[in-house]
Amino acid sequence: RTHTAKRQRTILSSAFVELYRETVLADFDSEVFLRELGTDARVIALFCVEREPLACHRSLLAERLQEQLSLSVRHLVPHM
Repeated sequence: RTHTAKRQRTILSSAFVELYRETVLADFDSEVFLRELGTDARVIALFCVEREPLACHRSLLAERLQEQLSLSVRHLVPHM
């Protein structure tokens, strides 16, 4: 098995994505998440060390929020 450092990774493996969705996101409730943030929350920001959004597990959460709540997702990446 070859290991790619987090900062060099450009995409998550399909096995990781499947497992993350089955274990972490299976019970994730977007409505509860928003309620816990409170009514003052206007912008949700998820930070990670990976340069590429598709290499970060947080992109899976962002995708779920976008699908379930019709939220707009904007990935911020550094300019090189």
